[in-house]
Amino acid sequence: MDRSCYFPLRWESTGDQWWYASPIDWAAADGHYDIVRQLLHLDPNLLIKLTSLRRIRRLEALWDDDARFVHAPRHRASVARGLLLECECKHGAENTLLRAGYGGWLLYTAASAGDAGFVQELLDRDPLLVFGEGEYGVTDMFYAAARGGNADLFRMLLDHAMS
Repeated sequence: MDRSCYFPLRWESTGDQWWYASPIDWAAADGHYDIVRQLLHLDPNLLIKLTSLRRIRRLEALWDDDARFVHAPRHRASVARGLLLECECKHGAENTLLRAGYGGWLLYTAASAGDAGFVQELLDRDPLLVFGEGEYGVTDMFYAAARGGNADLFRMLLDHAMS
């Protein structure tokens, strides 16, 4: 059987337990917005898994050395943008995803993909997102921008943080 059919498992020394990428992680990493959306409709608690900084860092470490996942950050950003657009309210009310406190995840995801347009869109909505939100802090945003490999995006975040 082809090795790519298996979920990657990794033994975690902390807690002595197996850790794996869940189906929502895989769907987002492959850019399958419709699947992510359906999984969230089946179990809204999966949004916590999808947006957990700890899980994202594990996924980044797990997938960094695997060429099959070179586009995972870009695909995750595409899924994040889709969720942001779907959560727009009518009549100019605040976006429900942002209002629920997921702005930090959105900015981290966009920055780690090197998507300057998406980052600018988020900062236009809320310039304070650069300082993070929830479990995401300003250093996480800079880390994501550095991972994204876009020097202009890193500078944009730095300029927003300094102003």
